[in-house]
Amino acid sequence: MGKRAMTFEEKAARAARAKFQKCPICQGELVPTRVVKACFNPQTKKYRFTDEIIKVCGCNQKEVYG
Repeated sequence: MGKRAMTFEEKAARAARAKFQKCPICQGELVPTRVVKACFNPQTKKYRFTDEIIKVCGCNQKEVYG
């Protein structure tokens, strides 16, 4: 027998239960954010995009967002 699909109500309740990690310095919530950077490759003379997920809080917000 197949697995029962979750309803919207169950999905919303699950998302509300998800807890963010706390920053050890400012005790704010660490919010995962995807950062995309353009890197120039001198061999091919083209730009390449790299992305990474960074956890942002009040401490490093200015460094990440500029």
